[in-house]
Amino acid sequence: LIPSLVVLSIVGALAGVRFSVGSPAVVTLAILTMLVTTIGAGLGLAALFILTRRANLFANVIQHPIYLLGGFIVPRERFPDWMYAISQAVPTAHAVDALRSALLHSGTWSDVRSPLLAALGLATFYALLGEEALERDVAFPSGGWPEATEHSVSMLRGEGWHVLIWDVALPVWPLMESFKSAVATTFAAMLSAGSV
Repeated sequence: LIPSLVVLSIVGALAGVRFSVGSPAVVTLAILTMLVTTIGAGLGLAALFILTRRANLFANVIQHPIYLLGGFIVPRERFPDWMYAISQAVPTAHAVDALRSALLHSGTWSDVRSPLLAALGLATFYALLGEEALERDVAFPSGGWPEATEHSVSMLRGEGWHVLIWDVALPVWPLMESFKSAVATTFAAMLSAGSV
């Protein structure tokens, strides 16, 4: 955090930005809120990333649009109406608005209260959504697979997350239609449990 603030200050000074801080406490609160919103949004995205084999690719694809919609690159008040409406769903956008107000426009608590509360509310929503999605377990739908199919369940666990893994041992490889039906039954069970 400190190195980022030093770099921000140096780049701001070189670019001719004039900071106008009315209250260091408000700036500190806005920075802390940005950290919390980043964690909340990250938990929400973690649930989405676990569902894909290409999470790194997906993260790379959405990274710059989130920077843009979050107001890091261009102030959100310069967005077209449609883009501003989409950016309302990005929790860091509200925290950046509060930080920009506190650093550049002598923003007071009353100036930043609404964006900070919006940021914390959205971050809480995404964190709860992510936690709920990460906690779901699905029972293996053995009825769709050939008789004598065995399966074992294992779990990958991390700090605050887990992923259910089924290892399916087929006695014989089913015909194409039977295999398609078994996969469709399995996928339907996952959908009905809300894990996908």
